[in-house]
Amino acid sequence: MLVKRKARFSWKPEVSTKALLNAEPEFIKAEDLEVGDFIVYVAPTSSKDNQEFDEAALKILGLYLAEGSVTSNKALRGIKSISFSFGKSKKEKKLAIGLNSLIHKKGWKSSIFKSKGGYYTVSSYAKGLISLCEDNCGKGARSKLLSSKVMELPPERQKVLLDAYWDGDGSVYIRNGKRLMRASTASRLLAYQLQEVLARNGIFANLNVRPGSEDIILGRKIKRGDQYIIEYTEERGMGEVRRKGNQFLVPIKQIKRHSFNGLVYNFSVEKDESYLVKGFAVHNCTAPIYISSSLHSAVVELIAHKDAHIRYVTIQNWSKNVYNLVTQRAFAYENAYVEWIDGNIGSKINMKYPSVYLKGEGAKGEILSIAVAGDKQVQDSGGKVLHLASNTTSKIISKSVSKGTGITTYRGLVYVGKDAANVKSAVRCDALLLDEISKTNTYPYMELHREDAHITHEATVGKIGEEELFYLMSRGLSEEEAMTTIVLGFIDPLAKALPLEYSIELKRLIKLDTSNSIG
Repeated sequence: MLVKRKARFSWKPEVSTKALLNAEPEFIKAEDLEVGDFIVYVAPTSSKDNQEFDEAALKILGLYLAEGSVTSNKALRGIKSISFSFGKSKKEKKLAIGLNSLIHKKGWKSSIFKSKGGYYTVSSYAKGLISLCEDNCGKGARSKLLSSKVMELPPERQKVLLDAYWDGDGSVYIRNGKRLMRASTASRLLAYQLQEVLARNGIFANLNVRPGSEDIILGRKIKRGDQYIIEYTEERGMGEVRRKGNQFLVPIKQIKRHSFNGLVYNFSVEKDESYLVKGFAVHNCTAPIYISSSLHSAVVELIAHKDAHIRYVTIQNWSKNVYNLVTQRAFAYENAYVEWIDGNIGSKINMKYPSVYLKGEGAKGEILSIAVAGDKQVQDSGGKVLHLASNTTSKIISKSVSKGTGITTYRGLVYVGKDAANVKSAVRCDALLLDEISKTNTYPYMELHREDAHITHEATVGKIGEEELFYLMSRGLSEEEAMTTIVLGFIDPLAKALPLEYSIELKRLIKLDTSNSIG
């Protein structure tokens, strides 16, 4: 929101609240924003209740986010256990006893222990409890996050989880007679999710980052990761941040510009919790979740000049009501190298064919794509490479997984111009069917105007056989775990091309997507 004002004594006077609340938001280029302008933060209003989460389950999840962890015991053939760690104060003891009671109320067994130092631990081997927490909150301090089911709950139900989380991991400070609430987490994504949940409950929370550092404890060098601190003041009136319905108007305090040299990423997701570990987001889209349908029609163009290298990563996990129709093209000049790495899991219909125009001698192009189509999904993807100069090389690798009524389709084009000598291109597309009714299609197209071009094309279609499932199940895996293991092994070669954090997230999403594919 652009708010023009006159300079006065080298600072800009604050706009009136009344004028600000009556102003209509507008889209403005980032380069045109100034300190003192306002960003509109929109809190989602749509919700979808889920009776799977009663009050006890939500309280357990909140305490798991704050105090819980899941571990596997190698001595017991990898059997998982869950534990919740509490301090030794009366408040912490009360939380531990209350949690133990909640777990028993849900029909699971757990035990409460007190260490010699006076600390309390609640632990359990209950599979249902472990599944509830892992499926809806993840595991590991840095990778915990709320599931889409929890993020869709009505605000008043989310607040039950939020209050439990604050009981376990939060702190309260009294300032000028008001309560300042503060909590910290090592998970960046979880921090943004908690900020959204608070916004849905009418509270705008500040989010600050405490950079990690190295420390020495008992002679050992310890590297501390970044901590993300969420804080807000209860029952606060109008301050710098104004509220207008489900919109929060946030003033810009500072603008910094930096030159950038690194990898480029693209995000197309159903919510706006995209995050970067290292890199630069050039295209970060969101869409409403609960309207009947949405269209995402982006155009991305890359130009790689002499000796340049561009890697462009797209992770697409749109909700199942989105039509994702995207144009992606790149131009590579002398000795330039362009990589498209494409992951498609969400959307109702996805049609995406990244292209590379090899226009300079020695240029290289590579397109790697993963597509997963569940029930009522169409994943139509592939790639196009046009060899327009000599001594150019390209590679297209596509892997797809279909289940239920899902349909995956590969469409590929390799073109070799008449002036492009000594061209090499390799195309490989592999498809995996998880059941009898899923479908996959392959439509390769090659147009060659040179006899000296070296082009290869391989295509395979496979099904998960009973022998593979039996082999893995005989080693202690359930049928669901065995199927998921096969799928993850199938996409692993392409997942390795992603940065580690995104590879882990992609595998987690695929694991969740295939977990109900049996039968």
